[in-house]
Amino acid sequence: SAASLIVFHEAADDEEQMDLEDAIRDAAEDYRGDEFIKFYWACDPDAPLSSNIRQACKLGPVGHSPRMVLLDIPDDGNFFVSDENEISAETITNFLANYKDCKKGQI
Repeated sequence: SAASLIVFHEAADDEEQMDLEDAIRDAAEDYRGDEFIKFYWACDPDAPLSSNIRQACKLGPVGHSPRMVLLDIPDDGNFFVSDENEISAETITNFLANYKDCKKGQI
């Protein structure tokens, strides 16, 4: 089964989106965990898929801060929400190492 790390930042400007993509790519390249994880970012407020996932994970409306979620649909639709507002390769890697300590939900 594959979990998905998704960073939502629909209110980001172009530069913030590029920084976000770079951080996610760096974290994906450096990730050495036991689980297979797919890495995604959601920056388009008009994309139905990202708004549906945002709603299912109870993230609330689009805000100025990014939101990071680990979504594991094959594992009964469990998801974990990070409290982290600063997104970098380091904070992503830290979240993946400690996500079980974060707020858990189920879609």
